[in-house]
Amino acid sequence: MVDPAEPAPSGGVPLLVVGYPVQWERARFDASTRAVWASAEASLGMLMDAMQRGGNSTEVARRFEFAVDSTAALAARLDAIAPVEEPWRLPPPVPVHSDYFRVRHTPLTPHQQAAQTAVAVFRTLADLRLTMLEINDVLAEVASMSLLFRLLRPASAGGTNGSTPDGPPADVPAGPPPTQPSAPNGSAAGTAAPNGTAAGTAAPDDPAGSAAAYRPDGDWMDRWFLVHHYYFVLNVYAAALIHRAVEHARAGADGPAAAALADAAVLIRGFTAAMIHSGAMPAKYYQDVVRPTMSPPYVPINLTGVMQIEHRRYRAAVEELITAVPEPYADLMLTRPELADARDEVLEADLLDLERHITLAAVLVGGERSLVQPGTTTQNATSTLRKMRHMRAANYCPLMQFGDRWLTRMSR
Repeated sequence: MVDPAEPAPSGGVPLLVVGYPVQWERARFDASTRAVWASAEASLGMLMDAMQRGGNSTEVARRFEFAVDSTAALAARLDAIAPVEEPWRLPPPVPVHSDYFRVRHTPLTPHQQAAQTAVAVFRTLADLRLTMLEINDVLAEVASMSLLFRLLRPASAGGTNGSTPDGPPADVPAGPPPTQPSAPNGSAAGTAAPNGTAAGTAAPDDPAGSAAAYRPDGDWMDRWFLVHHYYFVLNVYAAALIHRAVEHARAGADGPAAAALADAAVLIRGFTAAMIHSGAMPAKYYQDVVRPTMSPPYVPINLTGVMQIEHRRYRAAVEELITAVPEPYADLMLTRPELADARDEVLEADLLDLERHITLAAVLVGGERSLVQPGTTTQNATSTLRKMRHMRAANYCPLMQFGDRWLTRMSR
């Protein structure tokens, strides 16, 4: 368990502060900082473009390297401008669980929120580059990063409305600078191979002691922690967007409600991909090394996903949406079609998230029970998740265009 007196445990992933509640006011930065932001945001778009149009491996590797370097520069700059002082002294939102995953929640200023989000994006992207992941999961993660940067895009320091972002400045680079060719798997020459144990290198121009200075090297245990950080961030933002959509829907503003739900769906697909990314390791390593750290004596009690307050807040937001807009899909489509389709997209992404969780558990945990299931239970971790999926599918069925009607009929 993380010692609260240690700001960055030796050999471990530094603590991340998640801003809660989400601050929608745009941070105001000077022109040079906004140019760094625009470069990082543009680099993610260029990376997605190269992957989606079938760019050759060398081009994709260069785009990936440029995106990692650009987000590293942004994270370092923002963390220097708006650090969270002594974050390890903040109380854990969930005892034991939050200490284990090295995360804290607190209200942040717009500048601090932008900085902590940029740090999470950089660390996750740097590790993603060293991960063997299915390309559509890579794209889903990068798309969620790009959306976060758009949602938090800063306003000018002299602006009159902190909620109105400036457009990208004219000096946004058109492409990545010339670099040395990368290794075939997309990792730069000279970097550690996946599950390397060499000390991470600091991002360029990082101030000593900066929270952004930590740079992933592909270590599987570190991946487990740092990608969970990004998973938590996406859950919190998805919940906030759904809550915003509900407010718009109740006011009869279906266009803004649908737009917020469409953005939430991007983040849901992003945290599904992040879940898969966090478990991108051999099952034997997970069972022998990672899983034991979530039980005594490493932690005082067995840990479970139910303890994740970030995901609980997201689940509460989905329930809020269903309560506020309870009409069956067919009925809602006749009166509020834009809202019907947007809600359908969110529920589809949410159901697929649970289905992917089932397959991940089956691979990593196998036939074992969860850490909190008693030895007398007739269920294991995978079968419990499968039961949850069936119950959720039956609940969503009338609300979705292509709900699981066969399952609904059988359950009756």
